[in-house]
Amino acid sequence: MDSWQRQIIMKQLDKLVEETDCNDLLLAKLYPVFSKCDVDTLKARRSSMSGISASFMLYEMLVTRTNGYEILKKALEETKQTGVLALITSGETDFMYT
Repeated sequence: MDSWQRQIIMKQLDKLVEETDCNDLLLAKLYPVFSKCDVDTLKARRSSMSGISASFMLYEMLVTRTNGYEILKKALEETKQTGVLALITSGETDFMYT
């Protein structure tokens, strides 16, 4: 993930964590950047603690992955998490003309 993409996520992290539904469909769409072990860890976190805890871990892992930003955007669109997608894309304009 590029630094500007990481900055967008980190700037909105609290809202993203709160709004992201870290469900099985989203995790399946993120397989290009997450291994089966990663997905299993997120599922275990979700069931043992809370969805918010799993969402936080998802973003914590995602910002370290190559192509994570674009794959996340596609996964959010495909899983109809348009509010979360809007949070991410709204921050892109800050970086488009720099």
